[in-house]
Amino acid sequence: MVLPRIGGGQLTRRPNTLTHSGELVVVCNAERIRVYSALSGEFVFEMKGHADEVTGVCMHPYVDDKVYSCSRDGTVKLWNLDDGTCSSTWEIPQHLPIESMTVVGDMAYMSCFWRGEEAGRALAFDFVEGEAKEVRVKLSTPRQVVSSHSSAQNPIIATHDRHTILVWDTKSFGSKSPLALHHTKAFTCVAVSPDGTKVAAGDVSGRILIWHDVQEALTLRSMQGEEEENDERPWAYVEPPAATVHWHAHPVGCVSFSMDGKYILSGGQEAVLVLWDVRSGSRAYLPRLGGPLTGISSCRMDPAKYCLRQLDNTIRIVNTASMVIDSSIHGVRPLPDVPGHPAAVFESHTGNAVVVGPHAVLQFYDVYKDVHVDRLQLSRRNIVSMSESHEKELSLTSMDADVQCLAFSQDASLLVTVESKPDASGASSTANIMKFWDRVPDESRQYGAPYTLNTISENPHRSSSGTHAITGVAINPSLDIVGTSSSSGEFALWGTHETESSGQGRIRAWRKIAMIPGHRGDPLTSIAFSMDGTVVAVSGAQHASGGVSLWDTATCAFIGELPPAFACHDAPEKSNSLQRDSLFFLPDSPTLVFVCQHGIAVYNVLSMSIVWSADISNICTVAPDPYSQHWAIVMGNDVCKGPMAKEQYASGAVLLFHGEDDHPRAAWMIRRQHSSLEKPAVLNPASAPKDHRSIRSACDQSNVSRCRTEIAFVPPKTRPYEHARPLTIPGCSPLLVFSQDREFSLAISPETTDIEEIVQSLADHGIAAAPSAEAGAARHSGYEQIFGSQARHHTTDSSPVLKGATLPAHTKLFDAPSHALPPMTTLCTEFLSHLLTK
Repeated sequence: MVLPRIGGGQLTRRPNTLTHSGELVVVCNAERIRVYSALSGEFVFEMKGHADEVTGVCMHPYVDDKVYSCSRDGTVKLWNLDDGTCSSTWEIPQHLPIESMTVVGDMAYMSCFWRGEEAGRALAFDFVEGEAKEVRVKLSTPRQVVSSHSSAQNPIIATHDRHTILVWDTKSFGSKSPLALHHTKAFTCVAVSPDGTKVAAGDVSGRILIWHDVQEALTLRSMQGEEEENDERPWAYVEPPAATVHWHAHPVGCVSFSMDGKYILSGGQEAVLVLWDVRSGSRAYLPRLGGPLTGISSCRMDPAKYCLRQLDNTIRIVNTASMVIDSSIHGVRPLPDVPGHPAAVFESHTGNAVVVGPHAVLQFYDVYKDVHVDRLQLSRRNIVSMSESHEKELSLTSMDADVQCLAFSQDASLLVTVESKPDASGASSTANIMKFWDRVPDESRQYGAPYTLNTISENPHRSSSGTHAITGVAINPSLDIVGTSSSSGEFALWGTHETESSGQGRIRAWRKIAMIPGHRGDPLTSIAFSMDGTVVAVSGAQHASGGVSLWDTATCAFIGELPPAFACHDAPEKSNSLQRDSLFFLPDSPTLVFVCQHGIAVYNVLSMSIVWSADISNICTVAPDPYSQHWAIVMGNDVCKGPMAKEQYASGAVLLFHGEDDHPRAAWMIRRQHSSLEKPAVLNPASAPKDHRSIRSACDQSNVSRCRTEIAFVPPKTRPYEHARPLTIPGCSPLLVFSQDREFSLAISPETTDIEEIVQSLADHGIAAAPSAEAGAARHSGYEQIFGSQARHHTTDSSPVLKGATLPAHTKLFDAPSHALPPMTTLCTEFLSHLLTK
């Protein structure tokens, strides 16, 4: 059972194309092809048919309503853009995975993987005859293949292989060795002018090389080959004349020619489109595009229109005549690189997913319509492009702010963010900025400003010993109080007060109302409020010595400390383990869940005891359901043992728990499909196909955490909730799973047999023994069934605190949520009566 894909996905990983008229944009999206309006950026329709990742799309050279697509499944398809149907399919010999393709007339020239993706081959395929030419051109690895227009007198084809540009004409492809244009640096991209007379290529140092009279060089080379072997002509061995231009400080991400061949367009990490005059070398710029450029495609009928691909999953349609952006297509932004940082939450009043992206940007995404809605720039961004030597000298890798914490109030009227960024006072110091945001009413909301800044506090946990990081933020569900925990060993409470504001009169602002030292003085890692807001819980870094303490919100008085759950002191060395502790109360329950790098601990705060715990160190993400007693975790790929881990079949698992029950109510394996590590992660309890090794180009900047997966519960009374509710676990809010490839899937309700199949499948691969079916056999815990001996499970059976069933009668008086307890006068009277009776 593969969980249904809701939407999202990468829009800019593979090349896209504009139709000849410039009205539509055809985009590769995993195994699908999506079509958008170039005028408005709206989604039009989707075409499906490939069994693996679509790696390229090319317009038919002569027809505007037909487009070719190639895929790693070894097929090429021709699609009708009028109705979205596939009219023809061609199979490549041996079903070689296709990496790139260009179409010239009735021929396709493509680069494919060879021998299990250890090498590459370039080949030509005849659409009329329906077969590939016998000749294969050897490549170290398949790269981008480009060509001049089919209308050129003698179309040429080019690709790059390490430090060399390989050029053929259509007549000599495969039959003669290519024209090799050498360079001292590795190339990252290549382009051919429409008339085939010039070739441009970008390299890793930021330079662009331009070769002129390439067709003439090919002709002379062909003539030389027809001469006798002893008739050597010096001019036949001379490369065509070349020029070099340099502006980019980083590897060139993309390069393209204008339709008349007089201009070159280039882009890279600087997020600037550079327009070069080929003859004079002068430049024009379209700056501040918001993300590194990875691709440029032109429009045949509108020479000024171009389609840009950006690394942040954004497509922009620009007009170079006026140097403006005509429209934008936004996909789901990439998740943060560091596991444990906030990545995806939901706005309760709209149901929009709020995705934390790079450069301190919050994206508001409608998962029901699968469309970008809004964005909020938390900090002003100034892109600083430095060379590697300057970065090392300043000890800086980024000048952008990094979102450390994010929290919404229950009604989404308040947003609290915490950012860290390099401090202006010194290159090695970090500034922590805490901001309080108020939601803008829907009737007055403008794009880019869904929330307005109310209060800002710089380095709120500064002390005499220096500035300390904020490790957790929690908003009181009942009172106007916000709590923050700090690495200094203190936690702070923030409240509102009335203040004068110029031009706005008296407004409500936030200020620090209390700073409380931790119980043991250890650095604090997380903070949470009880559902009635009367109790605040904080966790310390020394988990083995009892790191969770409870405090009274009103008086800031210490209530007690929960018993330790883990015996280890040092954090496990796991690259994908949880980087930030998580602490939360379950609604309508005295249950407190604590998840850290060492494992999971479930507490009962009334009896101040551990219900159960497990020493699991490969937890990547945890999310509570604010509207039920369900909570979920994501396990890393090292959850799999034996053959499954050896062949990297699975990249993790999602487990859903309810309340204090240690047996997962549902479980799903996160599996990656078999094209590359950037393919969609799907939740699937069945056996997974084998992964292929991902081959990346030198300028590919998307080397983020490959196993990054985030989960979030959809709030009720929203369109996504009503749409997904019938498919999910009864009594639980719909759970969405966000993968690093920007896709999101719905965790649908599996059958009971499916859960057992997951457990059995994990047991078959050496993870744990299957649950015993013998009569009278002891019931294994949920973690023992799934993770076996690697999970050291603890329950209250071994706890010095007795279970509720054997508690003294007077302690049962307090066995209820704090908001449901009777008045203290009644409790004291009954309590004294029990003592006198005993």
